[in-house]
Amino acid sequence: MAEITQILLTNDLTERSRRAVMRAVQLKRATAAGLTLLHLAEPGLTEEVAESRQAAATATMQSLLSHASEGKPRRVAIKVVPGDPGTDLLATGTHGRGRLQTAFLGNVTQELVAASSCDVALPTGVEPVFSD
Repeated sequence: MAEITQILLTNDLTERSRRAVMRAVQLKRATAAGLTLLHLAEPGLTEEVAESRQAAATATMQSLLSHASEGKPRRVAIKVVPGDPGTDLLATGTHGRGRLQTAFLGNVTQELVAASSCDVALPTGVEPVFSD
């Protein structure tokens, strides 16, 4: 396995992203890698609104990071940038819902596949959903 030197975690600023930040901090500690928390902001906003949302997103990610780590971790960058990620391939994990919840609510990964405009690499055991 290749040495991990830099970890990028995209963040949607939801409460459930707390677990992902905690895992990224654990991986950072285990590998001594750098960590970047990235939030993609809505493009096309007025400058005033964009600055306000950037400040709020940065504060939220700082809060998530402080809850996930003891003290201030070194080599951590927080970025909020406007725009579409512009990717050709999206690799994702599963959300972690139980079978009953997935049956009634659907699977976040499957929702992502349905909404994505690019190819999506699915984790083992996740079946894609195709709609007409």
